[in-house]
Amino acid sequence: MSLNISSMSTLQISDLSTQQMRSLTTSDIQALSTQQVGVLSSTQIAALTITDVVSISTAAIAVLNSDQLRGLTPADMTALTTAQLQALTTNQTPYLSASQVLALKAGQMAGLSTAGLAAMGTDQITRLSPGDIAALSTAQLASLSADLSSLTTAQVAALTTAQLASLSSDQIATLTTAQVAALSVGQMPGLSPADLAAMGTDRITRLSPRDIAALSTAQVGALSSDLPSLTTAQVAALTTAQLASLSSVVSTLTTAQVGALSVGQMAGLSPADLAAMGTDRITRLSPGDIAALSTAQVG
Repeated sequence: MSLNISSMSTLQISDLSTQQMRSLTTSDIQALSTQQVGVLSSTQIAALTITDVVSISTAAIAVLNSDQLRGLTPADMTALTTAQLQALTTNQTPYLSASQVLALKAGQMAGLSTAGLAAMGTDQITRLSPGDIAALSTAQLASLSADLSSLTTAQVAALTTAQLASLSSDQIATLTTAQVAALSVGQMPGLSPADLAAMGTDRITRLSPRDIAALSTAQVGALSSDLPSLTTAQVAALTTAQLASLSSVVSTLTTAQVGALSVGQMAGLSPADLAAMGTDRITRLSPGDIAALSTAQVG
């Protein structure tokens, strides 16, 4: 039986059976007023096909209450248009279930407002896939500042250099040691010298040797106070250019760190650096290291 949706009262709409809901056409769905949508139950909404769901107007999406939102299946969430997601208010996004958030795709991220994301809880944000996180704009990422330390290591590893660069040093300082350890070589350019200085020794020592080697001399300069705390593997990864940039603090290297230096790193040490090391450190250089020194360095 054909239904004249526009002429039906809200009471009649609320009485529609599951079968009747399934019989509605996309035109019927589009004809629903916000008042009519407002009386639909979660069961009625769950009865809609995906094609029906994407036909719901943005005005109607904006009036769905928490119970009605629960009627949207993960498949429905995956199908929502950018405009429909943009219509979700800060009173609605906190009620999206973990499975609904998990169903969202990277291509839909542009549809979530910064306010909508900020209104989500940590349990919801951590259900976004790494691909979803990488698709966020810098403004959207900034809205998650309160949840930054709660991001999974996989989510942190997915951050782009532009996203990392958009974070303040204070925000970078909230990263956990596990999150810092998850950062990759390709992400290092996204960290400013101020960011690295704000991390603190406990986080800096979680950077991999390859991460350390990928830092610019300006970035390495920010680690001056952390130099004695670097692991021997990190020190062994320093390039000659990086060592040369640390000339003023080379004397703070520990004996174990000096012992980790390789023949190839000797060129990064100036005669003044070697003189500043002191006998206890110089004696930790290997015979190969000594042989690699220039006459100027030995002199």
